[in-house]
Amino acid sequence: MESDANINLTLIVFLLALFPLLGFWGKVGPLVTRLGVPQKLALWLNPYFTVKHEILFRVIRGTIYTVTAIVISFALLSFFDLNTSELFKTWNADFILITLIGALTQASLSIFFSQLMFFFVLRSANIGQEMGNVGWISSIQSLPMRLQVIMVSMGSMSEEFLFRGALLIVFTSAFGINPFIAILLVTLFFIYQQIIQVNTLAQALVITSGSLTISLVGSLMFFYTENILSAMIAHASSIIFYVCIPKEHWGRDQGPTTVTSASG
Repeated sequence: MESDANINLTLIVFLLALFPLLGFWGKVGPLVTRLGVPQKLALWLNPYFTVKHEILFRVIRGTIYTVTAIVISFALLSFFDLNTSELFKTWNADFILITLIGALTQASLSIFFSQLMFFFVLRSANIGQEMGNVGWISSIQSLPMRLQVIMVSMGSMSEEFLFRGALLIVFTSAFGINPFIAILLVTLFFIYQQIIQVNTLAQALVITSGSLTISLVGSLMFFYTENILSAMIAHASSIIFYVCIPKEHWGRDQGPTTVTSASG
């Protein structure tokens, strides 16, 4: 009984600690910008690259977001004495098929739920403009197309590695939480980390719908394949299309209405 009480107390403390930790990660881009870190690094590296200073600045800021996620992931695994190999247990024959199905399912469900919200709640909102004004989305869309794909992939994959990888096995392996409860907790924390990066109700609702589907599908993919790479590829693939749509192809009320992957 005493052991169970200690585990429950540790879990409560851990859950409470996740809020500021994930909050810091979600706001790390604006935070380091206020401190002048990406600006100084861009100035220092600029002579070695044939790109504009502004592009280099945005790439550095997005990279900081990704690196922060990786550091947090390994810190969690180390703290709870879990091995990284737990995230890459198997490479079964269904890996490619599951990855493809997962990416299509995430994209399809995200479209479906976001359109429901658009129809019932956001009828007067210009979704393209709303989502284009999200800080990390506008930052990425100002980059050349190849860099857009790279930065979106980095951000999406780092989110999967932390949420559907490290955090999920911490809940199931370190705390012994039922997998379905663990998925629910991971999804709620993922939504929290995403919506603190937006400014309006319309942005929050669209981001929430996408975050919900990506987290649920990604978690199930991880449990089925026992390999986080499948969920990482699926997340990146489904998000690249939405974030990298050229602005001139947006309709008045169109745009990346299902994006849920941040890159600072």
